[in-house]
Amino acid sequence: MDKIFKIITASILITALFSSCGNDFNINYKGDKLFTIIPSEYSNITFSNPVKQTKENNHIINVEFISGAGVAVGDINSDGLPDLFFTGNQVRDRLYLNKGNFQFEDISDNAGISTDNKWSTGVTFVDIDNDGDQDIYVCRSVYLEDEKSANQLYINNGDLTFTEQAKSYGLDDHGFSVQSIFFDYDKDGLVDMYLVNQPPSIPGQGGKLNKSMASNRLFSDKLYKNMGNNKFEDFTNQTNTRNFAFGLSASVGDFNNDTWLDIYVTNDFDVPDHTYLNQQDGTFKDASYETAKHISNFSMGSDVADYDNDGNLDIMVVDMMAEDHKRIKTHMGAMKPEAFWKLVNEGGHYQYMFNTLQRNNGNGTFSDLAQLAGVTSTDWSWAPLFADFDNVDDLALICKNNAVENGIGNYLRLKLNPTDQQNIYGTKVTLYQQGQLSQVFQVTNTRGYMSKSEDIVHFGMGNDLQVDKIVVEWQNGVRNILEKVNTNQLVEVYQKDAMLTDPLTKDTNQNLLFQNIAEALGLDKVVQKENNYNDYSKEVLLPHKMSQFGPCIGVGDVNGDKRDDFYLGAAAGYSGTLFIQNKNGKFDKIEQGAWTQDQKSEDMGIAFIDVDGDSDLDMFVVSGGNEFSPEDTALQDRLYINNGKGKFTKKANGVP
Repeated sequence: MDKIFKIITASILITALFSSCGNDFNINYKGDKLFTIIPSEYSNITFSNPVKQTKENNHIINVEFISGAGVAVGDINSDGLPDLFFTGNQVRDRLYLNKGNFQFEDISDNAGISTDNKWSTGVTFVDIDNDGDQDIYVCRSVYLEDEKSANQLYINNGDLTFTEQAKSYGLDDHGFSVQSIFFDYDKDGLVDMYLVNQPPSIPGQGGKLNKSMASNRLFSDKLYKNMGNNKFEDFTNQTNTRNFAFGLSASVGDFNNDTWLDIYVTNDFDVPDHTYLNQQDGTFKDASYETAKHISNFSMGSDVADYDNDGNLDIMVVDMMAEDHKRIKTHMGAMKPEAFWKLVNEGGHYQYMFNTLQRNNGNGTFSDLAQLAGVTSTDWSWAPLFADFDNVDDLALICKNNAVENGIGNYLRLKLNPTDQQNIYGTKVTLYQQGQLSQVFQVTNTRGYMSKSEDIVHFGMGNDLQVDKIVVEWQNGVRNILEKVNTNQLVEVYQKDAMLTDPLTKDTNQNLLFQNIAEALGLDKVVQKENNYNDYSKEVLLPHKMSQFGPCIGVGDVNGDKRDDFYLGAAAGYSGTLFIQNKNGKFDKIEQGAWTQDQKSEDMGIAFIDVDGDSDLDMFVVSGGNEFSPEDTALQDRLYINNGKGKFTKKANGVP
């Protein structure tokens, strides 16, 4: 849960960085706090991103006006110190060189960074030309002006200067871009790029999509394939990733443990998020409906990590639900039941205005545990940016982390060094302790929202002073295996030293407590039908629907053959069903019985009990539901008497 907390609070710490006073700041002062805020007077980072609304461009007519900008971490001169690139909306972008000891120098002018203020959004570092140093890709989105929205690619000249070459690489996309993420989707060793685009917000329509714009490929996300020789081509249609939505972020990871990289794309407003599963043939399949029961509605930033250390990558998506009860209720207009069900019925998935923590079940499905984890409601949340700014090998989040200095826990950091024509993105690092999987980390190019973290693999090791085994699995299938590695150090791992071995695939049935045997019992066709009732039409402040608590189930031997039978209750307007177990171990369905006459009622509970003392089980059914008035006869509980052979007769006035 600690990892999730850092995700939620990132924006608070970033804000604090630029608001502190540092006239008498001492960088070596440890204090009793886990984090020390570094004042701008000391760090020399003075960048800010104020936005001023105008008549032509404001939050009323442009819903993306206050979507913010990004920050990326990368080492542009290979000195081991992470440098920073900030994007600005109405101010110019800035590049800060890390001089050490938490102090930076603004080298934007000398580095050749554009001085214009054409509304930059996301940013990332990537060695796009495979020459060993970090280049910079900047997304742009100038409101209603696609000709001014060409994305920028700064190629590192190796001397702290850059040359903008997006057009020559084929990456000067004009599609109102939000963020890019580089990864090798086809395992050819070259970094490809997924680009999150969105259509412009139309005045008077808010977050509603103008469907007439859907045919314009400019407004779709793009997947650019690296063709080699510093050229990219648009493979969006060939890869089945064409879409039309207000996308805000993309995260990459191997979600189904097949060693191929998949993509999770978050979308604001009504279009559901995309879960693009890699089909291993150069195409993707959107499996959002198959993998998740429900998703966030106003999805913003996302992150992928194995938060529960079970070896499967989980997905965190942040939304905008308020933290306190009063503000939740005053913002309920955004979640109208009529609009919700209309969206569901039109194929828009089940979308709720909450953060979601999708735990990977390891079998191709995810379970949202955000409610149980206590991370559903964190207001307007974005995402984290992790980096080691002080080079003392502890985790810092735009402020100095005092964990190491104060003797709190241990760490292990790994720097991955690929061979020529290979890259680190998608490389999976697995730690083992005492023969058991301990932690998993998969390297990805961008994380969170419009931003990029450092490329160093960082593990918090708690009290462990040594790791029994480390397995580094590269995208081309080779692996490094390190044993008995001491913690509290940076370990360099070289792909050239790796060996080709069988991939580390996971058994999806490993350690499962239950197995689905519905088909073997003849119960795979059983479906519970709910009546159509809107609780909120009468009680708008309900925390959740009170009319859908079923179905109830009761188990007992109703015909005396020493086999368990069961009764499955039904919602109002439907009849319950009795299932009699036969000698083959399957169940015969009895849909018509004494209970059928009471299908107006909603079955809320059932008990098999011998009420008349004749040594067989009678059936007592509790009626309930939220759709009835207190005096409605449908709320009357019911008693059905068994004839000893599983045939029931309703006993009139059997229950007061």
